[in-house]
Amino acid sequence: IRAKPLGVECHAFLAGLLLRERHHMEAQQLLAQSLSIRPNDAYALQMLYLSLRNQGRDDAFLDYIEKHLARTPSSALLPHFKSMAKGETPDAAPIAYAQSLYDGFASQYDYYQENVMSYKGASFTATALKQWLEQANHPPLHDMLDLGC
Repeated sequence: IRAKPLGVECHAFLAGLLLRERHHMEAQQLLAQSLSIRPNDAYALQMLYLSLRNQGRDDAFLDYIEKHLARTPSSALLPHFKSMAKGETPDAAPIAYAQSLYDGFASQYDYYQENVMSYKGASFTATALKQWLEQANHPPLHDMLDLGC
């Protein structure tokens, strides 16, 4: 952050690390800095929402959204987050939301899959395929098929 003080990505990434350790106040300070630079950053908004929600402070997030909607009424993301915080289910998320959220989450995806969600699908599939190949006396495969999500 010292090397690139206006780097939204640095602030948001460090906030994500702090949230993992349940340091909500410190994370919220970084997210506020990040969102002051880029108020429509979906990844930072999502993390702020989750942090405040985990503390039972949905009202604080709604206040934040209302304040920023007054400044940027053309935002497609802020009304989406307002609906989420009110418990509403929109028909679809704005494209910018999905793109920003997945781009911001990409660097942490594997960690969350394995350590937070305890996802084992890929390792189970690899083990089953290896056992099947051994039982079928099949030579080792030199190609790979990535099934993705």
